[in-house]
Parts: sequence; C-alpha cells; structure tokens
Amino acid sequence: EPHAVPGGAMMAVAAIGPSFAACWADPALRVEAEAVEHLLDHGDNAGAVIRAAGLLGLAAGSFGFDPDDEPLLVLLHGVSGRRYRRYHQIVAAANRGQPVDAIDALLVLHVVTEVALASRLALA
Repeated sequence: EPHAVPGGAMMAVAAIGPSFAACWADPALRVEAEAVEHLLDHGDNAGAVIRAAGLLGLAAGSFGFDPDDEPLLVLLHGVSGRRYRRYHQIVAAANRGQPVDAIDALLVLHVVTEVALASRLALA
C-alpha cells in the first residue's frame, strides 16, 4: 500500500518487517501465508483464519498427506492435541460466519506456522 516517505513522496510497500511466510519452503505456500498475514493486517480475522486453514490443507498435500489426515499432520509436526482442538474450533466458527478476535486468529496462524517450521527442521 502507498505511504508517505520523507519529502512528501508516495511509495508502494509490499510488506513492512519480517513475515512468518518465510517459514514455508514451498514458494506457493509462502504466497498463501503472505495472504493470511495481509488479511490479519487489514483486520479480516475470520478471512485470515479460513485462508490459514486452507494453507494447512495445501501443506498436507505438499507433504504427501491426504487432506483428511490434517490432525495427523499437525500432531506429527509437534502441535499439541489441545491446541489443535482449539485451532479446529476457531476454524469451524469462522466457517460458520462467526466473528473471530485477533488473539484467536493469531493462534491459528501460530499452529500453521509451527507446522511450517517443523517441516523445515525435518528437511535440514
């Protein structure tokens, strides 16, 4: 988005600061993660949650898992069952059109990012 810089000029900025999208090895997944962060940055928490859940489904496929095996994928990548259950509740609420607060949206992003980090560590 454009923003003012010294001297009154306007410049476009793709992103400010670090991004969790860098945690994804696959460039296509990185683009999806950037989209999640963009939605969060613009206050669309429910949209970010739905997109993050889609990102996890795409990740499952890229890691050789069936999308129905998402719970197994998450647990094998170190996410606790309790946090995954909360993740699942938040995603279900967003899919029902219920509002999602910023903390819940960040928890969903954290779960998805934890999977990304664990997969990168497994590749190292």
